[in-house]
Amino acid sequence: MGFGFNVPSCFFLVALHLGTSGASRVHIQTSSEHLSQPQPLQKVRGGSELDEMRTPAASKQSEEASALLVAERGTTEEATFTLAFREFLGMSLFVFFGCGSAMSVANRSSSNTWILQVALSFGFAIFVLLEAGIANEINCAVTLGLTIEKQLSLKQGVCNLMAQLLGSMVGAAILKVMFPIDKDFTGGLGSNTIVSGWTFVGAFIGEFIGTFLLMLVVLAAGPSKHLANLAIGLAVFLAHSVLIPVDGCSINPTRSFGPAVIQAVTSKHTDALMQLWIFWIGPLSGAACATLAHHLCYQN
Repeated sequence: MGFGFNVPSCFFLVALHLGTSGASRVHIQTSSEHLSQPQPLQKVRGGSELDEMRTPAASKQSEEASALLVAERGTTEEATFTLAFREFLGMSLFVFFGCGSAMSVANRSSSNTWILQVALSFGFAIFVLLEAGIANEINCAVTLGLTIEKQLSLKQGVCNLMAQLLGSMVGAAILKVMFPIDKDFTGGLGSNTIVSGWTFVGAFIGEFIGTFLLMLVVLAAGPSKHLANLAIGLAVFLAHSVLIPVDGCSINPTRSFGPAVIQAVTSKHTDALMQLWIFWIGPLSGAACATLAHHLCYQN
């Protein structure tokens, strides 16, 4: 009886165990198959999706901003070139009329009245060119001063300097072609050299003070004040009336550069080229000191 009861019980337990195992196997297989099946990848939100989410108005504003930036850069580069070309043209004309006047009348009068004519020619040349708007500086010492005062960008200052140097050589080259050698009464295209009897120290002091006055007038008068260009022209006249007997008067390194280079290249006379350093150091240091004086004494 006990054996009969135990056998059915055992069959029942075995059947129950097999059913449970099969269910477990079915469950495990189902899970494995689920894991083994390729799952769709979730789309990661990136730049392309963000671009798609942008509204048409935002895209249009972005395109307009980019176009405006490109236009502004183009306008800035065009303005830089235009201002530099003005300096080239202005310097060419300044050298032609200023140095040309000296070449025509220098040393022809024992009373030195020719000095007045040459000084007026340089002064009026600056006044006319500035007043007409043909150029703005026509002098790299003034360009330096305005750059220090941050009225000119460094890029514009460098471009103006290059244009002035080229313009000075062009003006001097025109004079060289125009004037026969025996009609050039300066003997060197109006180039600057220290006159016999004067020293390098004396020339340096004169160039320093003359340019100091010019730069101070440029800054103090300013473009908005009445008769500013006339004041600048008169400052140039005053400097020439004193310095012509000393060294021909430069107060303008780029004005001295062209005649010295063209004279050295065409006539093999290098005196002006060898002394050119004095006509750079003196005016440039004078202009730099003038900006300091203006900043300390005249700016509110």
